[in-house]
Amino acid sequence: IRYYLVFHPYVGNCISMHAEIPIGRFTLTGVEDEKVLQEYEEIFEKIDLFQNLFYIAKEYWGLGEAYPFLHWNDTEQCFDQIVLLNPDYINVVATPLAYGENVQLELEPDEYLIGIIKSDDPRSQEIREKLDPIIIESIESGQNIPLDSFNVTQIARKEHPYDLRGTSIVLRCLRELLYEDHLRRAQFAIAQRHITPLRIFQLGDPQGEWIPSSEDIDAFAHLLAQAAYDPNFALIGNY
Repeated sequence: IRYYLVFHPYVGNCISMHAEIPIGRFTLTGVEDEKVLQEYEEIFEKIDLFQNLFYIAKEYWGLGEAYPFLHWNDTEQCFDQIVLLNPDYINVVATPLAYGENVQLELEPDEYLIGIIKSDDPRSQEIREKLDPIIIESIESGQNIPLDSFNVTQIARKEHPYDLRGTSIVLRCLRELLYEDHLRRAQFAIAQRHITPLRIFQLGDPQGEWIPSSEDIDAFAHLLAQAAYDPNFALIGNY
């Protein structure tokens, strides 16, 4: 799906339109205290909410789900950063029979994050100091990283209410896209002369009692291979 979002002219543009057009500039309403309103507006600017809404919407329509992670600043008592987590590394644990909040999210650490934790490089150590201790403990114990619902949420386009994960709308035309790729590959192969009509060459003259040897056949095959990619190739011989 990511391939088509990047390279397919219709799929990529349609998903971008779904993400961009509904999101316009917005203002907060219902906040009478000007200081509180200014505080919220400063927070929105700090976390770049408008741009991140576009990314969230693009993930939602393109991949079917988005997992925004908001970092809480204890000193300023506010969220000061939004990071979108890769859905490929998210595990969703839930059951519809559990009462209340029944969705638990876990993050599978990628090789880059594992490398930072296990590396002795000073630059990796500097990054490690900025990580939550829970992340370090989880990686060192070989477990997934538990995600607190206070910081992260699942925004999923679910086909059914009991689905644990979101479903990309691109899947509706995936079969046609794959078929289109097969046709394109066939056209490329023909254009590159990897697939051509079957050509049969018969050497020799039974009436003249000349039957070519295996060396003659190999030499002729080599001649054809030379001619295949040489536009200036010329074959010269007597009658």
